[in-house]
Amino acid sequence: MHRRDNQPLAFAGLWDHWSRDDQTIESNAIIVTDVDPMLRPMPSRMPVILNPEGARLWLLAGAHDPGRLKRLMAPYTPPELEAYRVSTRVDNIGNDDPALIEPMQP
Repeated sequence: MHRRDNQPLAFAGLWDHWSRDDQTIESNAIIVTDVDPMLRPMPSRMPVILNPEGARLWLLAGAHDPGRLKRLMAPYTPPELEAYRVSTRVDNIGNDDPALIEPMQP
């Protein structure tokens, strides 16, 4: 899936950095939620997609209100998003035709 205007999507994620003795560890994760009904029969989980206001809130230093942040965890499919069904036939280099990637209908 991608935005029709090819602009980036914002996903909710976590990042952490810690050090102990001479070892530094950086880790990150993308938060997932239930899949939006528009995207079924895709797998049951998808990244939490943030609209511009949600992204601003997510990145806002000190925004630690669990209630406000939890509301962002709902499945969200922006109207400007296009999804494509990708055939398992892409696993064979001999296959190269338009049916490999077909738009999903809402």
